[in-house]
Amino acid sequence: WTEDTAAVAAIAFDSAGTTMAVGSDDNSLDLYALDDPAHPTLKAHLAMTAAVTSVAFDPVRPRLYVGGADNALGVVDLSAAHPRSRRMFVPSTISAARPS
Repeated sequence: WTEDTAAVAAIAFDSAGTTMAVGSDDNSLDLYALDDPAHPTLKAHLAMTAAVTSVAFDPVRPRLYVGGADNALGVVDLSAAHPRSRRMFVPSTISAARPS
């Protein structure tokens, strides 16, 4: 287990309790294997486009949803040998409906 110097902004565990996702304000997302919970093993370190503000595992598919300070939603495919994030949605590119 290594210490990260950035502030942790989000943390989530998969439903099996075998993987932990940690999002930080240094634009990074770390995935840890929890085979030995006392000594988590880093599985992947992903660079995101902005500080990570939220993370959530999909309860059905091998995916992780990542929210960022840039208002973007990223999706990480956990079934791949080397997980990668892709941006799915950036609210600033969509015109919001205004209430009348």
